[in-house]
Amino acid sequence: GFGRSAPLRLPRALAHQPSRPGRAERAERRHRDDPSIASETGRIYIGLGRAARVNPGDLVGCIANETNLTGRQIGPIKVAERFSIVGVPENAVDDVIAALKRTTIKGKKVTARRYVEDARTRT
Repeated sequence: GFGRSAPLRLPRALAHQPSRPGRAERAERRHRDDPSIASETGRIYIGLGRAARVNPGDLVGCIANETNLTGRQIGPIKVAERFSIVGVPENAVDDVIAALKRTTIKGKKVTARRYVEDARTRT
């Protein structure tokens, strides 16, 4: 019956797998090994957020299309109600801001500027 079941038998291939690196470790290794990813990340304030129905994919797509950055060079991304913060390589910040100002996201003109945390916004 169901009361005492035999120990679960795994196929030999699955029985002992060396532990695989987790997603964070893989991402870190990818960043370390990829020379196109700048170690310094600059942040950009974008004046559109959830209220404008903007999602992270919209921002990545827009920046990747309008600049020479790839999707994996863009991030982290925070979409708040009325604005978004997007990380890009520090050396690309000014190009990305210029490109964003020339384009629209979800049909809306974009306000974009370098995001600088000041003492009031730090948590």
